[in-house]
Amino acid sequence: MSLFDKLIAMFDPNTKRGRANIFRLAWISGLFMLILGYILIAIFFFD
Repeated sequence: MSLFDKLIAMFDPNTKRGRANIFRLAWISGLFMLILGYILIAIFFFD
């Protein structure tokens, strides 16, 4: 349970570090989605 609590604390919006972690996670996932989208478009249109 302590590991789960640490995970929650890591992404706690009330703390500065938690907000930074949430922002970084959103940024990385957004970038990943963008790259994935470009790859899919390239596969579908230039096949």
